[in-house]
Amino acid sequence: MAGVQVSWHIFDGLATKGRLNATRARLSAAETTATAMRRTAQAEVLRAYRDIQSADEQLQTQTANVKLAEESLKLATSNLELGLSSQLELLQSRLDFTRAQTAELSARFDYNAALARLERAVGSHFEFHTQEPGR
Repeated sequence: MAGVQVSWHIFDGLATKGRLNATRARLSAAETTATAMRRTAQAEVLRAYRDIQSADEQLQTQTANVKLAEESLKLATSNLELGLSSQLELLQSRLDFTRAQTAELSARFDYNAALARLERAVGSHFEFHTQEPGR
């Protein structure tokens, strides 16, 4: 003697259809979130790349300004030694040189900060600009 009992609900009050619709809605929301995250990441990388380009241009400009200020300081020193200029002109040249160096350091900081933002955006490691040897 054997017995088997089977139960199969033919009509469950549309609960299965409701669960299926809820699952589809969660899937659609997850796809939308993934698309938004991809676009956000792309925008962050693009912004960081543009920032680093701008910072690099600024750094190159400020490095050139330091060289010009250094030449101006050498010229003012020579002129003072020859008696062609005053102590005030030499002090002004030193001040200009110091300001140029400060601006270059600020530009170097901005470049390195932009580089760090780019690294974070793409998840890679790059080299930082450091002060040139002999400075």
